[in-house]
Amino acid sequence: MKTQKREQSKTIRTMSLSAIIGVFVIVAVLVFGIFGIFPLNAVVVEILGFIGILCIACIMAIPWVDRLEQKDFNKMVCYVFITIISVCMVLWLVCWVLTMHVLISKSTYSAALYNLVRISLIITIQLMVASTIAYVMLKYKKTMIPFQAITYLSNLYIDFYATYLICCLNIVGGKVKFPGSEVIFSKFMIALLVIAFLYVLISNSVIKSHEKRRTQRISEDFANGELAETQTEDTPSLEDKLKRLKNMKEEGLITEEEYEQKKAEMMKDF
Repeated sequence: MKTQKREQSKTIRTMSLSAIIGVFVIVAVLVFGIFGIFPLNAVVVEILGFIGILCIACIMAIPWVDRLEQKDFNKMVCYVFITIISVCMVLWLVCWVLTMHVLISKSTYSAALYNLVRISLIITIQLMVASTIAYVMLKYKKTMIPFQAITYLSNLYIDFYATYLICCLNIVGGKVKFPGSEVIFSKFMIALLVIAFLYVLISNSVIKSHEKRRTQRISEDFANGELAETQTEDTPSLEDKLKRLKNMKEEGLITEEEYEQKKAEMMKDF
């Protein structure tokens, strides 16, 4: 088990480092290209696109790869999201290659390629919204219910708006048109979109602030030796600490993930 956890942690570190290096490479090449130090030809742009897509895929997959080593997370859910992220990555790589071919050959943007890009966008949006909702739901479970509900509803409306916008998008004679734009661009729909974005930001901020305060309380609880309800010695026993830790989990003061993490730390000393 320890060996498996080390391998997964190494995988996460490798993915994170690769994404960071990729971003720095893209920024450096673009800056050099803008100042004429490095030529930004079609091949370079195509390679940068590849790197960018791979970096985004790594960033999106890291949370789910990390959750594979958490007992309270359903591994099947993690594998499903990692698979969908991989599919999206392949779709965008294909779209990027075909788009670059169109630009280089100066040919027209075919309907098939246009539909492929549209499908890729829709799948990516569904993935991002579903990933956010699933992550919050699995992590916080029965805690912070009102803010969870606000997060879910806001994300679902943003998903609906973006998907509807992409489905209505048409390019006719090189011009972008939105049939039914009087509905999607109405003041009411746009106002709801702004509210949804604000609610997502506010609810996420409140949840993270709550989690930060709870983590600080748990750390102080351990540091001050308050985990033992009844102490027979000056130092609380491991059994007392484990009982108190379990009680905190059952009372909803800590999540299953935090419980398993703290329990593993205490069992290492044992």
